[in-house]
Amino acid sequence: MDMKNSTNIAIVGGVLVVLILGGWWLMQQSGADSPVVNISTGAADTDSSGSGTGTSGGTAVPSAQASGEMIVVGAQAAGVSVQIESMHLTRETWVAVRDGKGWTLGAGRFAAGTTAGTVELLRGTEKGQSYTVVLYADNGNRAFELTGDAMIEGVADTFVAQ
Repeated sequence: MDMKNSTNIAIVGGVLVVLILGGWWLMQQSGADSPVVNISTGAADTDSSGSGTGTSGGTAVPSAQASGEMIVVGAQAAGVSVQIESMHLTRETWVAVRDGKGWTLGAGRFAAGTTAGTVELLRGTEKGQSYTVVLYADNGNRAFELTGDAMIEGVADTFVAQ
């Protein structure tokens, strides 16, 4: 093999590594950039700041209620599931649990009118860490998708695992 072929192979290999790492990074960022639905207008919004988030921290204070959607999460022991004390859903909705870094630990789908339930997690919560429970409007395919389902703005609750 001559020097020119070796150089070309090295360049192609380097480009592939950059593309793979870039794709991985984009996939990791997709959760933070998921669409948000403003329930008062029904329009998609790109601001996922979570303004209007309730903070029960185990004290059972209802989250902000917008167009009838509401969720309350009480005190939680660290573990692989989260108990939703109370919720009011006007449509089929995903209830997702996020850690302090914004990573989604698990999600459960609930029918309209559901008043309580349990969300099973793929990774358990840790004692002393803060978590946020958010709602996503299902896009109709009945599968949870961070980029396909729209986060419902202004309806969330937080808790610290005990």
